[in-house]
Amino acid sequence: MLLKSGGAATTESLKTRRLRECLVGFEVALTTLLLILAGLLTASLGQLLREQPGFAVDNVLLAGVDLPPQSYSQPDVRLHFYERVLAGVQSLPGVRAAGWVSLPPLGGQGSVTGITLPGESRGAETPIANYRPASPDYFSAMGIRLIEGRIFGPADLNRKVAVVSQSVAERFWPGKSAVSQICVTQWGPDVPAEVVGVVGDIHTVGLDEPPVMMVYVPHWFNTFSIPSFATFVLRTATDPTASADAVRQLVHTIDADVPITSLHPMTEIVSQSVDDRRFPMFLAISFAVFSLVLASLGIFGVVGYSVEQRRRELGIRMALGADLKRLTRMVLRQGLIPVVLGLVTGVVAAVFAGRLISSLLFGVSAHDPATFLIVVLVVAVVATVASYIPARRAMRVDPIVALRYE
Repeated sequence: MLLKSGGAATTESLKTRRLRECLVGFEVALTTLLLILAGLLTASLGQLLREQPGFAVDNVLLAGVDLPPQSYSQPDVRLHFYERVLAGVQSLPGVRAAGWVSLPPLGGQGSVTGITLPGESRGAETPIANYRPASPDYFSAMGIRLIEGRIFGPADLNRKVAVVSQSVAERFWPGKSAVSQICVTQWGPDVPAEVVGVVGDIHTVGLDEPPVMMVYVPHWFNTFSIPSFATFVLRTATDPTASADAVRQLVHTIDADVPITSLHPMTEIVSQSVDDRRFPMFLAISFAVFSLVLASLGIFGVVGYSVEQRRRELGIRMALGADLKRLTRMVLRQGLIPVVLGLVTGVVAAVFAGRLISSLLFGVSAHDPATFLIVVLVVAVVATVASYIPARRAMRVDPIVALRYE
């Protein structure tokens, strides 16, 4: 009778307590939802950065140039400039290999060409490949793997030869060697070309986009094979940015009117290619951490307030010899009920919300069980600690003091 009257005198109204518990449950649900979304985006970015791009990333410097049309309207003049710059960068200290290409990896779609086999006619279903004029040394400088055959070189001068990517070889000559096969390119007039080598596929548009078919041709292939813009690729022994000033000075010395449109290490270009995924990840993490802190404070405050309101009741229980561990578990259990409900609600919400961000995910399921499990464990541990501290503190109060509390 004493316990009942003491509890009734000091216990807050049921309506007020339920409201507080609902607020805690909502905070936990929101925290769980945001943490799961942040976890999925983080795991996706990690998978993306671990994706094999098909080319070297470390110790590679890219220098883009755009030739003024007034001075470089003729292909042979453009080629002469490229050859002078290439010879210059190849002689720079610390440069192991150098070459040029019309458009580097992750540089975008660029020029495309239809590809057919001899005797086939053009049509709406003609396969399309990216068309890349390049110097012979480009492949070693860019770290693009040679799978079969060889790279075109001076011995092929004035011959219509090409190097194709693995996806081209598999598309047109499945189960056979692509070397010495003939393909017809349709960049400008139809030009039959002998395939002399097959190289690995690379990511051209982005790491999250599948590799596309590529056809690489030498500068003598046709009149379109010496573009008015190109990117020089330098493979260096050490930090590639150390060669940046030397490259800039070299181009300026050869022709001060030629602008360098870009001068960046490949690591920076790869990093920039995933910026559109990095921002929503950081945003979700920021909101999730903030929400976790608020939820922890909310749980701490609600349990602490509940204990304070029930101090007399707890004092009576302790005076009557109630086990302290049992009392602690009782307070914890009451404090964690809204947490459990919030966790369940947050997980269910994350299952549906995951579908909304599935287009932002790469290599990770929107319902990745590892992410869900880790988040549930983190929230559960934080909530338990936030509940245990005020509960444990209440158990240290002298029962006599608690009985005198009004």
